[in-house]
Amino acid sequence: CNLAFCTEHVGIHLVSSGSGEHVMIALPSSVPSTSQTSETYEIPVCPHHGEPLKFYCGACDVTICGDSTAIGEHKRHEPVKYVKDLVEEKKTQVDKKVDKLEKEVVGKQDRILVSVDKVSTQLTQRAGEVRNEIKEAGERTKEMVDAHVGQMIQEVDDLEEGRHKVLDHQRDQLKSHLEAARNAVRFREKIRSVSSMKTESLFPLLQALESRTTNLLSTHIDEQPQHHPRLLFELSSDMDLACKTKEGIGKVVSCQASAKTSKIEGNTSMVVITGTMNTVMIRAKDSEGKALTEGGDAISVKCASESAPAATITDHGNGSYTLSIECVTEGSYELEIFINGEKMSSTLQIRSVSYTHAFNPEECHSAITISEDKQKASVNGNPIGVWCSVLGSEGMSRGQHTWKVKTSQSKSDYYYFFLGIAPKVSPSSHVADHNTVAYCWHINHSVYIRDGVQSSSKISGSNNDTFEFHLDCDRHTLRVRNMRTEESATMSNLPHKEYFQYVSMRDYNNITRVVEFVE
Repeated sequence: CNLAFCTEHVGIHLVSSGSGEHVMIALPSSVPSTSQTSETYEIPVCPHHGEPLKFYCGACDVTICGDSTAIGEHKRHEPVKYVKDLVEEKKTQVDKKVDKLEKEVVGKQDRILVSVDKVSTQLTQRAGEVRNEIKEAGERTKEMVDAHVGQMIQEVDDLEEGRHKVLDHQRDQLKSHLEAARNAVRFREKIRSVSSMKTESLFPLLQALESRTTNLLSTHIDEQPQHHPRLLFELSSDMDLACKTKEGIGKVVSCQASAKTSKIEGNTSMVVITGTMNTVMIRAKDSEGKALTEGGDAISVKCASESAPAATITDHGNGSYTLSIECVTEGSYELEIFINGEKMSSTLQIRSVSYTHAFNPEECHSAITISEDKQKASVNGNPIGVWCSVLGSEGMSRGQHTWKVKTSQSKSDYYYFFLGIAPKVSPSSHVADHNTVAYCWHINHSVYIRDGVQSSSKISGSNNDTFEFHLDCDRHTLRVRNMRTEESATMSNLPHKEYFQYVSMRDYNNITRVVEFVE
C-alpha cells in the first residue's frame, strides 16, 4: 500500500479486510544524517527471500529483490527498474517538494508563530487592563448601590415616621374623644344621682350636656386605622440597566392607596330612592397611579349633615372597595371619602327622593282625566276619535328606574294603548300626538314607535294586564314586560338625556280606557 506504520498499527493493518497477505518491510529507525555515508547505511532486504531490495516495481510503487522480479508476485510487472537508476530522479522530486514546504509552510508558519506570540502578549496585557476596568466599575457601581440603598432605607425611615405620626395623632384623637364621651356619661350619672337639685338648676346642666353630646356624636371618627403596616421592596428587573440609570437597583413601594390617584368608578352625582341601598365602587391606586391588588386600606366617609346617609365599606381584598349608601330621609348630601386619612379630590353628590310615580296634569291632553292622587289617567269615549297622551311627573336622567302600569277598558274590542317614555319638549302640546318624539309600544299591534318611525316589536295585552317598564338611563335602554304573559321587548340606543313615563289612549267608540300606576 506504500504506507508506513508504527509498530502498534502494523497488526491492525494486517487484520483489516484484504490486507492479510501484505508484506511489511522494516524501515530504518531514523533518516541518516548528512555525515553518514552510503557504506554506513544498510540496504533493506526482502523479508521473503532475504535478498537486498535493489529493484523498484513501478506497478506497485515498492522496492523489491531480484527473486521477486523472477519468481515472486511482481513477476511480469512493468516497469521494473534498478533503484540506483531512480535515485537522482527521486532526489529531484523530493527537492521540489521540500523547497515548496520550506517556502509555503516553514516561512509562513514562522510568521504565524510570531503573530501568535504577539497576540498572546497583547491578550495578557489587555486582560490585565480589563481586570482593572472591572474593578473600577465595581467600585463605582458599589458606590452607586450603596448610595441608592441608603436612599431607600431613608425612604423607609420616612414612611415609617410619617405613618407613626398619623397613627399617633389618630390615637390621641381617639383617646381624647373617648375620654370626653366617658366624662359625658359620668356627668349624666352624677346628675341622676342628685335628687335634691331644683328643676331650674338642672335645666342648664342638661342643656350643656346635650350640646356636648351633640358635638361628640357629630365628630367624624375613622373606624379603621389610618395606615396599614404593609411595605414592599421591588427589585429592578434589569440590574445592568438599573446600575446605569437613576432608577437604581429597585424601589420602595408603600403598598398603600393614595387618595390623589384612587378613583371613584361611575357617576359621582346620584339620584337615589329613599330607603334603598345604592353602591359605588372605589378603585385604589398607589402614589404612582398603579392599581393595587391587595386590600387593607382605611376607607371612611364623612358627611356634614345631621341626617347623613348610612355608609358601609366592603373590602374585596384586591384593591377595590364597595361603598354601600342608604339614605333614610329625603335631601341632598355631599359625602367626602377618605383613604388612609387623606381626602379624595372627588366627592359624592347624592339627592335622595321618595319617588312616587304620578301623572302630570300640566302635560296632559284635555280629554284625559287625572285622578286626585295622580295615579290614574282615564279617557271617556266620544265620537271625536283622537289619540290623547299624558306624561309622568318626574323626569328620569340617571341610573335605573322601574315602574308598573295596569291597563283596562270598559269594552273588549279595540284594546289599544301606547305605553313607554317620551322626552319633554316645547311646546308641551306635543303630548296630543304620540307620533312626534315618543318611544313606546303599541299594545296588540306589531310595532313600536321611535320619533314617529314604526318598527316591528309586538307586545300583546288584554283587560287588566300589568306592564312592567325598566329604564336604564346610563345604558340608554328601555324594556317592557307583560307580567301575565311574560312577553317582553327591549328598545336600545335611546338618544335623549331625560325621559318621562308616557301613555297615549284612543278616545272613540264610547270606550272608557284607564291606565294607572301600581306598586
